[in-house]
Amino acid sequence: MAIKKRKVLNAAIVLGTVVSMLVACSSGNNNVNSGGATQPAEGNTAAPTETSPTNSDGKFDPPVTITTVTPHLSADTKYPEGDTMTDNFHSRWVKENLGIDLKFLWGVSNTEAYQTKQKLMLAGNEEMPDIMLVHNELISEFISSGRFMDITEAFEMYAPERLKATFENDPDLWVRVRKDGKNYGLPVLTNMETNAIMFMRQDWLDNLNLKAPTTIDELEQVLDAFTNQDPDQNGKNDTIGISLAGKDKLATWTATADFVFGAYGKMPELWYKAEDGTLQYGSINPSVKTALGKLAEWFNKGYLDKALGTLDNTKAAESFTQGKSGIYVGPSYSPNWPMKGAGMDVSVVEAYPIPKGPEGLFGSTAAAKTNHAYLFSKDFQHMDAFFKYLDIMMRPYAEDSPFYYGAEEGLDYILVDGKPVYDAPELKKPDSFGMNDYMLTFNYAIPQDNSQMYDDLLAGKEPVLPNEIMASQWPLARLKAYALDAKNKAAQGMQNAFQGQPTKTLAQKGELLLKMERETFLKIVYNELPLDAFDKFVEDWKKAGGDQVTTEVNEWYNTTK
Repeated sequence: MAIKKRKVLNAAIVLGTVVSMLVACSSGNNNVNSGGATQPAEGNTAAPTETSPTNSDGKFDPPVTITTVTPHLSADTKYPEGDTMTDNFHSRWVKENLGIDLKFLWGVSNTEAYQTKQKLMLAGNEEMPDIMLVHNELISEFISSGRFMDITEAFEMYAPERLKATFENDPDLWVRVRKDGKNYGLPVLTNMETNAIMFMRQDWLDNLNLKAPTTIDELEQVLDAFTNQDPDQNGKNDTIGISLAGKDKLATWTATADFVFGAYGKMPELWYKAEDGTLQYGSINPSVKTALGKLAEWFNKGYLDKALGTLDNTKAAESFTQGKSGIYVGPSYSPNWPMKGAGMDVSVVEAYPIPKGPEGLFGSTAAAKTNHAYLFSKDFQHMDAFFKYLDIMMRPYAEDSPFYYGAEEGLDYILVDGKPVYDAPELKKPDSFGMNDYMLTFNYAIPQDNSQMYDDLLAGKEPVLPNEIMASQWPLARLKAYALDAKNKAAQGMQNAFQGQPTKTLAQKGELLLKMERETFLKIVYNELPLDAFDKFVEDWKKAGGDQVTTEVNEWYNTTK
């Protein structure tokens, strides 16, 4: 049977349509927490390279089964009517058109629960699914278990040519999954726009006759006004300046304070190249002390939520989405989630660049080139089927793709005079729907530059292509945020210079060092410790293993020169 043509969004669209916890982990911090020991990967085997039989239409016949688990679907997910996690529009299409029986063994709807369940499976020696999405922090531990296969040869045999070309152009993409010269997984590539954008209540600015801040000093004036001058005009003293998360870390991925650190110099939990050519750990740089002092000042003045240290990324957003905070700093897709997802009126929100520090510096944590990898059980027999699936599902979609316009006509789009309409009232998609969540490979995409499209739409260009039409229907704050992200990405994004596997000392002491750091920083912001406690932390960090970690990180770095 020939593949049915159901047209889907181009890459640039889907990148913000559904925000999931996958992107939630897209910060560059993935080298401090050990993720476990790194013992030799005994027992790992190479992927089988036999081709599964297909019929004249290219379907696998008999059908092949691929099992997996997911952090994107759960019992709490709102599914299209009649669909479930295991039987839905996507699984039926894949089976009918490709001869692949895609089975989700279990699913949860947040990253923390997903990783906990994964680690329990590994520790309990449970049977692994055929394919598993694994975060950078856990990749080394999982590969070292000996339960996942080397895919080096299978990649060369079956991977799409456009994917091969991407990895050939940047061989460092393999670094997380490479061991002893072999590749024990497929790094995940995405086209997400994830640098920090400052979202502000424009109506609050207008009510107080204020302009959007461009510097940290100007931001402080706005924070004071939003906290003390009744910006929502309800006659109550019930607002704060900015929503920040602090439960895990301050320089996080959304509801983040990372822009404050970037305004003064170095970023916590990232390694950077120092003037002497060595890699040094950002968290012990004196500029971090200055940024912590500024955050402590803001906390003391009431600009921040008093429960800052208990708020994770999702909880921290509530003060903004519920109208109690005037500023939210997060990825460009934030107008979709958490704002629209919480029922917020996004029309009162405007997107602005993050502010600069006293020396003109600005920056936020850049997403790593790849934050996850697909690992394959050593018992998996169908690498050819996986790569055939990936080739069809991987963005950007060509015009003849069955997924050029959307997941399914009538579900998330209709065609009117040959053009897709994505907001028709008769569409069957539930709230917060996205095809990505149902896919084995989520939002896997060949990275591309969409900046011109965003600029053209903001300038009034008539949208023609499906991705242009979709983007033109976004809230204006979201479109502006994507344009800002694309424009400032190179200058703003602060990359982690250490991209290697956890070193021996990191594997042993990384968790302890990170706990020491995060607890000290939060206590300084809470004014429970004086600012000079930072200096004591630096001394303790070095003595507790930090100096040795630095030595090992630079040994790795020297091998890359």
